[in-house]
Amino acid sequence: VEVECRARFKELSAENLKRLCGALEKEVPWHKEVVAEVASTVLQCRSGIAKRRDRSRSADAKEETWMLFLGGDAEGKERVARELASLVFGSRNSVVSIRPGGASSSPSASGSSEDHRSKRPRTPPGGEPAAYLERLYEAISENPHRVVFMEDVEQAGRDCQLGIKEAIERGVVRNHAGDEVGVGD
Repeated sequence: VEVECRARFKELSAENLKRLCGALEKEVPWHKEVVAEVASTVLQCRSGIAKRRDRSRSADAKEETWMLFLGGDAEGKERVARELASLVFGSRNSVVSIRPGGASSSPSASGSSEDHRSKRPRTPPGGEPAAYLERLYEAISENPHRVVFMEDVEQAGRDCQLGIKEAIERGVVRNHAGDEVGVGD
């Protein structure tokens, strides 16, 4: 069943675009103007149309989708993430929320959420507490086929932002020790 769920929306077609748009418009009707672009981006990435920017892997199709949303509507953004998780992976529980400073989301009334808290405290070099990128690494290590909602990325440190950029370009997340984990679809 899990493989079947991951096979959803792997084709850029008018039917898939219509289904994704309809579901997202229902979930966040106040953001109808961006729903088509979100749905189209998801389908382009999952169908393999989008290519990696990293020259060493330029021939590789890019199934994972990275979206950066601007604006103050955190609830709307998270609702889009949950709906995509439900539609694409068959479960709203395939969402993990990561926030800077160690805060994790708590389950919401609209649907359950997987909190992401470190099971064991990690201390990167320099003695700083577990970083945003470390939590992303742990979340992807646990399940590379999930929707990750990362809030307030602009508040993360420069090294973390560079790590996220590398993950977007190469399709891998690296922790402070240099271990890598591949991002799934």
